[in-house]
Amino acid sequence: MPDIFISYSRDDRERVRHIANALEVAGHDVWWDPEIPPGESFANVIDQNLKDAACIIVAWSKSSINSNWVQEEADDGMMRKTLIPVMIDEIDLPRGFKRLQTADLRGWSGDLEDPNWQLVFAQVDKLVSARKASEAAEEQAAARERAAQARQQTAARQPAQAAQPRKAAAPKQRASAAPAKQEKSGGLPIIPIIAGLFVIGAGSFGYYFMTKGGDEPITKTAAAKDPITEAVNDRVDTALAEAAEEITAADAGAGEEAAVAIDDADNSMGIDAAETPDGESPETAPTDNSSEPDAGDDDSTVADAETAEDVAEEETLPAYAAGEKFRDCDNCPEILVIASTESFTFGADGSRDRAEAPEVAVTISAPFAIGVYEITYDDWQVCLDDGGCNGYEPPDMGWGAGQRPVVNVSHEDANAYLSWLSEKTGETYRLPSEAEWEYAAQAGSDEEFSTGDDITASQANFNGDFPFGGGPKELNRGRTVEVGTFAANPNGLFDVHGNVWEWVADCWKPNHAGAPTDGSAVGGACSSRVIKGGAFTAGAWRSRARHRRSEPQTRRDFDTGFRVLREL
Repeated sequence: MPDIFISYSRDDRERVRHIANALEVAGHDVWWDPEIPPGESFANVIDQNLKDAACIIVAWSKSSINSNWVQEEADDGMMRKTLIPVMIDEIDLPRGFKRLQTADLRGWSGDLEDPNWQLVFAQVDKLVSARKASEAAEEQAAARERAAQARQQTAARQPAQAAQPRKAAAPKQRASAAPAKQEKSGGLPIIPIIAGLFVIGAGSFGYYFMTKGGDEPITKTAAAKDPITEAVNDRVDTALAEAAEEITAADAGAGEEAAVAIDDADNSMGIDAAETPDGESPETAPTDNSSEPDAGDDDSTVADAETAEDVAEEETLPAYAAGEKFRDCDNCPEILVIASTESFTFGADGSRDRAEAPEVAVTISAPFAIGVYEITYDDWQVCLDDGGCNGYEPPDMGWGAGQRPVVNVSHEDANAYLSWLSEKTGETYRLPSEAEWEYAAQAGSDEEFSTGDDITASQANFNGDFPFGGGPKELNRGRTVEVGTFAANPNGLFDVHGNVWEWVADCWKPNHAGAPTDGSAVGGACSSRVIKGGAFTAGAWRSRARHRRSEPQTRRDFDTGFRVLREL
């Protein structure tokens, strides 16, 4: 179903195109240039989309005020309290609409920074987010009920299996460019928990958006779980699960999207990383030794002490090589060392988006290790199985979980995962700062992307309806893909362009003026954070490493995830 229905006169089509394009680039699904399927009634299709839309924009002009269709559609929006009126000509508004606040878009040509447009966009975002939150609450309630039924069926049919603890399946191993670091522990204990099954189909619980491309959506499913989970999958809503994975271009208008946006400020916890004194690991912490050396052994004792001290230092302070990949435990995310001692240009000149300016010379103050991949549903499940992540189970939108990036996680949810990971490993994990993220993603390139001055749908998962530089339309997959589907950037990081937006630590500021020159995050009390990297919902230009957007930190969106950073 569409986010937005635009009511307008066909005489104004080219002017309305600016409005539709601005909303689509922001990731909204807009019904404005309808193609009526053969055999369908024009009026019926319009009525259905009018009913399904979260908001209705009416474009008042000299032509539209004389259109009965436009007046009726505006009446419908006003009655449902979803109407956003805009004026594109100097006119007298129709009777019944004169008292409504109407945005003045006369002469507007698509400037996203125009104050009048920003008022329109803010109201659109408010109405769409409210609809998504309502749908998400309904779907989560239904999913919990299905999960409870699944557990009951499993317990009834397989009591012996359900009663015995099982060891969780090992996560999919990814190729590593360097030998793994010696582990400090034998890995994390896994407690099998079937916490829920989110099956979203094309029927009662499916919300599929209309898209304009002609390409089939990806239908790859997640990796198999343990036998108990497979049994649940076989028994619960099988038809819905198949429908969700087998929607074709003809069924879903060349792709599908589902949206969840829940503002939930209470479901959060901050990072409280475990620490050891003076940077010493538990294995090398000094122990008390009350025995004293003989006076005649002073020289040898000093030499032995120095040798022991050197060994302890080597064990406590391992050397990390740039590009080295390692894990801190068997089920921890794979991370890669980024070593920086040179300055780089943070941000852009603002020619594409003023929020990216001004350019700032930044020198990252310390090396760090960053996630090779975006955090996946498999990664999140390890946290859940160990009692972490506040017990929150993010919906997978019916696309499959496994090695797809976890979405529907807020900034606070991400910090809950990082708090758990820090406590488990004894290391400090956090979100990267915007500068750290951009430095790692850009990988030394001065061009628009780490791939060069262009990017294609064969290199990243973005909305192919909006290719870079106005080229021909490309594949619009309409959903996430498994991490590592495309080639890595020169640093060895995957999916820094597209797939899902990624939270970073910084509070949102409208530009880079006064940004820290050491690469640290912009802090302070704030309600919105920066997201980076673009997503499958966004046009290619938003996938540039220098691009940035604001997102309320409590919001859980179907196209937003994160990757981890570990301090060295």
